[in-house]
Amino acid sequence: MKNLFALGAGLAALFAFAGAESFPSNFDEAGGWTSITGEFRVAPESKILEKTLGAPDFVKIRNLPQNDPNVALSRKVGQFIYLPEDQPNKSSVCSGSLVGPNLFLTNHHCIVGEGGGTIAIGNVYIAMEHVSEGEVGPRESLSGVRRVAASNENLDYALLELTVPLGERYGWLELERDPAAVTRERAVKIIQHPSGRSKEIVTNNTEVVKVSNPWLHYLADTEGGSSGSPVFAVNGEKIIALHHAGIKDKYNEGVVISFIANEIAAFLPVGAVASKTADQPAAQQPSAPAARAAEPPAKTAAADAPAKPAEQPASPAQDPAANGGWVAITGE
Repeated sequence: MKNLFALGAGLAALFAFAGAESFPSNFDEAGGWTSITGEFRVAPESKILEKTLGAPDFVKIRNLPQNDPNVALSRKVGQFIYLPEDQPNKSSVCSGSLVGPNLFLTNHHCIVGEGGGTIAIGNVYIAMEHVSEGEVGPRESLSGVRRVAASNENLDYALLELTVPLGERYGWLELERDPAAVTRERAVKIIQHPSGRSKEIVTNNTEVVKVSNPWLHYLADTEGGSSGSPVFAVNGEKIIALHHAGIKDKYNEGVVISFIANEIAAFLPVGAVASKTADQPAAQQPSAPAARAAEPPAKTAAADAPAKPAEQPASPAQDPAANGGWVAITGE
């Protein structure tokens, strides 16, 4: 599913820079870039790509105490923004995370165009500090994408090589490579950019429903724009799953990260740790041969999830069915 946001020509112009070192002339050095506002398309199928279950539980990262461990963890989570040249007023927005000095992990469906095929990677930008209204981030928090280093449609991941080694500034996340570790978790947390908003986290009502390899099912809220978010154990720092979808009226779904780690291990830094910080830079890792896509095990039948609070009815303006499949976003 493509999450298309109607942005207006102003934001498109801001992102229309030629390369890693060339930024827009109207970039505001003090205030950062403009916030993302507009609309996004939601999928009509029973398996939709994002889902809020019951009353939303999102919390703004900027509202957390600065000594909260999740604030430091969130610095390694960023926003994927695609601005198609043929639709300058629309953008596709996802989430993702740094997993190496110049590596960003997100969903495969985020790099697929509406008509199929890979989008123009040169029109993709990564923003690491979209945490406040009116600011997508300062110059040093942004990067273009050089190439898709590896991807797998079945496991719904895309590993992007960045033009700027943002990991040397923000650090990067470690992937949990033990599949058995996921089965011990009872709840998760997700750091994300739901509906393209500034960075948020969900830690309440996030119970794990089941593990059916390679899928992890949970009640944690997500929305359009959350695709590609890292899923953590509720008290953990390693990625245990890559969020990618929702099952209507049941739960949300991520890909158990060990299945992805097995395919991209050659690209990842040796001995990378989740606690890596900007004052401990590492050398940029050399490129490795593209990972070969592997078929995941067949999905098992979905089980009913534990109940969350009753879902609140959408207002007429926010009802996708009443608005041609589009719902407004706030850009906060």
